[in-house]
Amino acid sequence: MLDQVLLAQAALQGIQLLTTLAVVATALLVVGLVGLAVTSRVTGAVAKSMRVLSRIAAGLGGLGMALLVAVIVAAGIPSRAQTYEWTLDLREQAALEPFLREPCSTWKIGARDYRDCIYEGNIRLNARFPGDRAVALSGRALWASGHEGRLTSLQLFLEPMSRTEAQSTAEGLIDAWSLRPQQIADWAADPAAAEQRASYFTPEDSARVEPWLEVSIRRIDPQPRGDRTWAVSLKWHWKDEAAAQ
Repeated sequence: MLDQVLLAQAALQGIQLLTTLAVVATALLVVGLVGLAVTSRVTGAVAKSMRVLSRIAAGLGGLGMALLVAVIVAAGIPSRAQTYEWTLDLREQAALEPFLREPCSTWKIGARDYRDCIYEGNIRLNARFPGDRAVALSGRALWASGHEGRLTSLQLFLEPMSRTEAQSTAEGLIDAWSLRPQQIADWAADPAAAEQRASYFTPEDSARVEPWLEVSIRRIDPQPRGDRTWAVSLKWHWKDEAAAQ
């Protein structure tokens, strides 16, 4: 949700800026052309000065329009998403260090400093977990959060899916991560409820072996074209030992 809000705000600001540029450029162009037309048959020093000013206004207006067209064309060219890849062995130690490739944000809870590292692009995660559990998945974003160099959560946002694909993804994680089959079955049996709110699938409290997995499935808003209208994320949780002390 946070990334969608930020993107919406940035898009709104961009639209406002382009609208202002279009209005100013159009006004300058019109004023310049009208001035040239009015002074074309008039002689004298004043008329000459007016023609110079009109040419400058028309030139600035034309330059602004050209810049506006260039920005619109550039915005329509799809950017090449950056690719990130992690191959991790988290069986013995869940270290935050592999994710500290770029400056990460820092926030506090009391006297404790936490780090959040968020990557968006082509994500590839190949990780091994305790209990002979492993994943080899691709996605569109990854969020690693930790304290004192240790992971407290790792969230992988998968590519958009169809409803059937989302259900199959969750069902494929039941055995390895002790998810509750009835939760997923209830979600599949009630499409109307599933479309209204995000659904979360987790193990029973007694079956949560560190790290335990939380699977989230929700409808994408606004709806994209096609049938891949479901967002699925996998979030692994580790105990925050510092908070427990």
